[in-house]
Amino acid sequence: MSQQEETTLGSEEELSIRRDLEENRERLSALRASCAQICESVLQANSIPFHSVKSRVKSFPSIFEKIVRKKYKPDLFSCTDVVGIRVICLYPSHVDSIVDLLRQQFNVLEVVDKRPQSDPERFGYNSVHLLCKLRDTSRSTLPEYAPFADVVFEVQIRTILQEAWAEIQHRLVYKSKVAAPNEVKRIIALLSAHLESADMHFQDIYEKREAYISKLKQAGMPNLEDEPLNIDSLLETIRRQYPWADGWETIAGKQLTGFLTGLLGDLTGLKITTVRQLVTLLEKWSVQSLQASKKRLEKKKAEDDPSLASQYGEWHKRTGHYFLPIGLVRNALRREFPDYDAKFTAPKGPAPQK
Repeated sequence: MSQQEETTLGSEEELSIRRDLEENRERLSALRASCAQICESVLQANSIPFHSVKSRVKSFPSIFEKIVRKKYKPDLFSCTDVVGIRVICLYPSHVDSIVDLLRQQFNVLEVVDKRPQSDPERFGYNSVHLLCKLRDTSRSTLPEYAPFADVVFEVQIRTILQEAWAEIQHRLVYKSKVAAPNEVKRIIALLSAHLESADMHFQDIYEKREAYISKLKQAGMPNLEDEPLNIDSLLETIRRQYPWADGWETIAGKQLTGFLTGLLGDLTGLKITTVRQLVTLLEKWSVQSLQASKKRLEKKKAEDDPSLASQYGEWHKRTGHYFLPIGLVRNALRREFPDYDAKFTAPKGPAPQK
């Protein structure tokens, strides 16, 4: 629009919006934190892998600029993304799943799907935007949520590659097709297509891995033993060897992948490359490793070790063991290979009790 058509706001209106933001900042920050926590909890409860959940309360200059640019009513809450949440997932197929899950948590007023449909030169970021309020349920009637019952907030859902593209493009000079010269436009279109293709390839990899994990879970032991050792067959083998250890993966948490990768590297270095080889070794030293784990727990109890009061304490008490299953595997490796600790210099814990 021309400069003559541009909407302007008076100083009193600007001051009123600024004052409203400052007066509501604490409550808006609380809403931001609560909504972000709800999103994270939903993803975790439904086992949806995600990169992060970001959140913010929009700054006054951004709010004011948007109200002017969009010709909104000069009121703080005419801007529907004063509170913004961004859910960054890993795979395209999870975007719609997350939308469905958030519909159950929030009162979704509007869904804006900004993912590309047919325009190969489409500029702008790809994501799904939800305009939401807290649902008219017991949550919105709780004292801590009551002040936000009528506040509209925005939730954006996109993949990690879409997030990377949006971050880079946000800093480019060219914000639209008409702004870019043809040679730059072609490069941007090509890059956009590559990123979209990469997203689809990651989705394909994810689906193939999920199918492989499902096959491992359904396989009988003879078929499982025919598998080469990889991070998925290693985890399935450990689960079957130590079924009593249920809950250990939760204790390992975000370190689980690192634990498995390190152990797999050790096994490969020792030329143990199949499930059958590993199972044979674990069964050979099963009694000794389990006994060592129980003795270690008794020793820790006698010492009143503070680690037993940590998050692992309940697991130790329930199972009667000190070593997590990965520790039991390493214990067996030390018994089979006396030079194990010398060969693999990473700290592996105390030597086994023979």
